[in-house]
Amino acid sequence: MDKVSSARKLKDSLGFWNGRRGFQALLREDPKGLGGYLHPPAMFSLGADRGTLFYARQPPFCRRCMAYGHILASCSTRKCRFCGSGQHEAKDCDEPKACHGCGSSTHLWRDCPARQRSYASAAGGGTRGFGGRYHVQGK
Repeated sequence: MDKVSSARKLKDSLGFWNGRRGFQALLREDPKGLGGYLHPPAMFSLGADRGTLFYARQPPFCRRCMAYGHILASCSTRKCRFCGSGQHEAKDCDEPKACHGCGSSTHLWRDCPARQRSYASAAGGGTRGFGGRYHVQGK
């Protein structure tokens, strides 16, 4: 994406902030991309928090194989998101879970010593970051 605007708080029909933020951005042209554009990922992570991205005329996105052009209900790919095997899905995985940050099988991301904690977390606050969904509006 190019030329991303600053965030603005999105409001509901009564004028109250609904917890979402909106941005305006231009998609980069890509002759190999779907529809001639390079699309940003529909799902992303910021540390331990996961978010989703919605924008006008967004192509269908599959949450199983992480590819554009179809949705999960019509996906024929079998790929485990834990170990990367093409022989089974995550629900059937027997491999030990590993940290997504450093790859160690002795702990998960939430307990990773390499993870930088937020100030609120270090100070004993109950927040885990802003997380949730993001809404991007196209022009």
